[in-house]
Amino acid sequence: LSQGIGLEVKPYATQSWREVSGDDSYPGDVGADVSYSITPGLRAAVSYNTDFAEVEVDQRRVNLTRFPQRFPEQRDFFLEGSGVYSFAPRSGPTPYFSRRIGLEGGEAIPIDYAARLGGQAGPFELGFIQVGTAATGSVPSESFSVARVKRRLFTQSSVGAIYTRRGFGPDSLGVTAEALHTAGVDLDFKTASFPGGNNFEMEAFLAWNSNPDPGASPTFHDLSAWGFRANFPNDVYQAHLSYREFGDAYDPAVGFVTRNNFRRVEPRVAWSPRPESIAWLRQMEFSLQYRQLNNLDTGLLEERTWDFGLLGLNFCLLYTSDAADEEDSVDLGGRRII
Repeated sequence: LSQGIGLEVKPYATQSWREVSGDDSYPGDVGADVSYSITPGLRAAVSYNTDFAEVEVDQRRVNLTRFPQRFPEQRDFFLEGSGVYSFAPRSGPTPYFSRRIGLEGGEAIPIDYAARLGGQAGPFELGFIQVGTAATGSVPSESFSVARVKRRLFTQSSVGAIYTRRGFGPDSLGVTAEALHTAGVDLDFKTASFPGGNNFEMEAFLAWNSNPDPGASPTFHDLSAWGFRANFPNDVYQAHLSYREFGDAYDPAVGFVTRNNFRRVEPRVAWSPRPESIAWLRQMEFSLQYRQLNNLDTGLLEERTWDFGLLGLNFCLLYTSDAADEEDSVDLGGRRII
C-alpha cells in the first residue's frame, strides 16, 4: 500500500468575547498540528500553540489514602505512539508520565510548541518528545525532553533505555533552577521454550534521577529505584517472585511515583490440578502469597500480608448432545462439554 505524501495538517483557530464590568475583550488563538510519515513505520509530528480543547475531563475521585492518585492521559498528542514509553509497567517506577507536561496542580499550562518522533526502525522501537511550555503565574517557562529506545530480543523479549530532562526558565526573581534528569534501563524477557516446554517471564529495571534538592546530598541508592519480577505462569504449577527498592529521593521530574523509601518482596506459589474424573469441574486452584514491605531508612516493617487461596473452582458448562456443537465439544457418556 502506498502511504502517499504521508502528510497530515490540523490547523485551528478560536475566538471568544468576554465582558467584565463593562470592559469588553476578544481573546483568540491560532495554532496547528503537522504530522509526517518519514517511513511507513516511523512518524514525526510538530505542534505550535498546542490546543487541547477537545480533551475529555478527568473523572472525579475521592482519595482515601495517603498516596497520590494517578489519572490517565487524555490528550491525543501524548497518546499516539505512547506504548514505547512503557517502562517496567508491573513494577511501577514510571520515569516518564506525560501528565507532568502542561499540567500543574490540576490546571492547564499553555504549550508553546511540541515535537514528537516515534515508530519502528529495523529491530528498534523509538520515541522522542520535546515540549516547551509558557510561563504562567508563579510557574516559569519549562522545556521537557524525553527519549526512549527499545531493542527486540528473540521472539517476545526486549531491552530498552529511557532518558528525560526537565529544564526551567527564570522565575519571578530572575533565578533559573538547575535542570533535572532521569535515566533508566529495563529488560522484558518472555519465552515459551523454558525447560520442560514451560512459559517463563522476567522483568528487571534500574532507574535514577538527579538530585531534586540542592540542599541535600543523597547517595546513588537514595536517588534510584531497582527491582525484578520472575514469573512461571503455567497450567498446573505457577510461581512468582518480585523484589523492588525505591530510594528516599527517587522522584523523577517527568515521572510519577506513588511512594518511595521502601523495600518490598512478594513471592507466590500455586497448584492448579485438572481432575479428569469429575466431568463438571474443569480446574481447581490452591495458592499461597506473601508480601512484606519495609522502610528503607529505618528497616521498620510497614506492611505484611499473607494470602491463602484454600480452594478455587473453575466449573464446566454441560449440555446435552442435541445442543452441543460436534466440532467444539467432547463426548462425556451421553453429555457434551463445551
